[in-house]
Amino acid sequence: MRDRSLLEPLAAACAWTAEHWDELLDARESYDQAARLDPGPSPRTGATASRTPESPAA
Repeated sequence: MRDRSLLEPLAAACAWTAEHWDELLDARESYDQAARLDPGPSPRTGATASRTPESPAA
């Protein structure tokens, strides 16, 4: 019967993270910068941020 411990998968995840840490930070910084430049829909609510009021429909 095989041991069903999470230690081996967690160790693999930690090793992968350590190996790719700089890439992960670069990706996060890039995402954060893009999010600041594009106030698109909120990931949580889907609402769109608007800097100017929308004109009423004609």
